[in-house]
Amino acid sequence: MTGRWTVLARRHGVSLRVCGQGPPVVVIPGMEGSGESCLDVVLPVVRTGIRVPVEAPGGLGGAFAGTPGRSPDAETGASGGRVILVDYSAERHRLLGQLVGTIAGLLRQVLPPDEPVVWWGQSFGNLLIALVRQRLDLAPGRAVLVSPFTGLPAVRVRIGHVAMALTPSSVYASTARPTGRLLFGPDPDDAGGPFFGALAAMHPLTVRRRMGWLAGQDFASAFLALRDPLGVWLGDRDRLVDLPRQLAFFSALARRPGDRLTVVGGCGHVVLPLQAMESVRTGVRDWLNLNPPSDARQQ
Repeated sequence: MTGRWTVLARRHGVSLRVCGQGPPVVVIPGMEGSGESCLDVVLPVVRTGIRVPVEAPGGLGGAFAGTPGRSPDAETGASGGRVILVDYSAERHRLLGQLVGTIAGLLRQVLPPDEPVVWWGQSFGNLLIALVRQRLDLAPGRAVLVSPFTGLPAVRVRIGHVAMALTPSSVYASTARPTGRLLFGPDPDDAGGPFFGALAAMHPLTVRRRMGWLAGQDFASAFLALRDPLGVWLGDRDRLVDLPRQLAFFSALARRPGDRLTVVGGCGHVVLPLQAMESVRTGVRDWLNLNPPSDARQQ
């Protein structure tokens, strides 16, 4: 990350990096862990301001903090909200539950229990949000889920798991970019360089270990436990997941008042086409500003 980010807390290879001022937006990225899979979408939305209810002077009812259209902060690029990036790129946890515990413990240190949070996940980060959220007693917020999945096709996980065990680091680094384009694309505008670079920089044994957390697992129950209003975005060209199955599950999940599910045309598992980026940015911004956290789901 660049110097514009400040480290709030760090433990066991997980860092909370923050930029901007305003209501908290907790971002948990995809399996690269460092944010290249999603920050190009997140930051332009946050810098325009996110509506949250605040008490008006004299108890005259609710007002909204975060002003759409205000100028972005030149240093942070995100003046409309306080982006808290959960950077887990350097973690070395043996078990998924251990990583979830580390993230929950760090966030517990920095998130006031009575302040609504916008949760923003990408790919594997959505699962981490669902699991972490169960461990935190916080005010109702909202959850933006981009390319979530309850599990990956078993054959793909097994093949990937074996391949990562047998692939030397030099070979992995040289093949990660073309393989990444195939799995996570399309990328017609060549906007995915930073993301594919982050993938190539990973050690194959780290990829194997994290993929192992998904082997033979179905995490539907974790998403069913989410009580925050949900905005879900899925690409219609997602080649990584079983798309019909995930569409069926998340369509059923995001059915309550205030929820939204959007299928993004021309988009794969990572939002890379420029037109898709703008579509997701606009959709998320509109959904957040129409659904302040006081509309949170009831138990």
